[in-house]
Amino acid sequence: MGYRRHNNNYNAGTRPRARPRAVRARRRESRGRRGNRQRIPRAAVPVTARQAAPPCPAIMGPMSPFLYAVLAAAALALLAAAAVFNRMIRLRNKVRRALQDIDVQLDLRQSLLPNLNRVAAGYAAHEREVLERAARARREAASARGTAERGRRELALAEALRGVLLLAERYPDLKADSSFARLAEETVRVEDHLAAARKYYNGAVRAYNTFIQSLPVNLLAALFRFSPAEYFQAELEEGEAE
Repeated sequence: MGYRRHNNNYNAGTRPRARPRAVRARRRESRGRRGNRQRIPRAAVPVTARQAAPPCPAIMGPMSPFLYAVLAAAALALLAAAAVFNRMIRLRNKVRRALQDIDVQLDLRQSLLPNLNRVAAGYAAHEREVLERAARARREAASARGTAERGRRELALAEALRGVLLLAERYPDLKADSSFARLAEETVRVEDHLAAARKYYNGAVRAYNTFIQSLPVNLLAALFRFSPAEYFQAELEEGEAE
């Protein structure tokens, strides 16, 4: 390019002259010297002259069978803990649902008692003690706290309610009253449902308490604060009285 740029004959449209033989020989010699230049090995270069390469991360080799066994045992333990936790949740929810069923029946019984007292008072006014005991038992059952205490109060209410129903045996006019007969029939039906709900609840409590108190589940139950549930003592005390 330099030869063409400075050659007037080339710009004039004439054919450029051939390069001298000496120039071509010097260029070939220069290329040969560059090709035969001796390369300095990397080890001969001082460390300070070399660019420090970043350290390569260690490549993890194949894991040993012992490590595989440890990981497998940890995974199995985690799955077992999750299964135990889920079962504790199911049993506790079962206990809570059963207690809600008992509450429904207790509310129905307490709503029937004032009506029974009002109808019975019209025929057995001198049986004031029986009626007052039933009303007092109803108030105490409504103010009870805790499952066990409420069970004892509800047992006293059930006995007072039976005393009101027995008034019909001593007063034929009261027994013939249609309102009292209807209320007595509803009371008996509620008592039957309540007995079944108590039995179901106590069975659920027994299964739940047995599970969380057994080894090694009790360790996980203590960790997640699962506490034993209380029995509804009315069923047990009725069985002892009979």
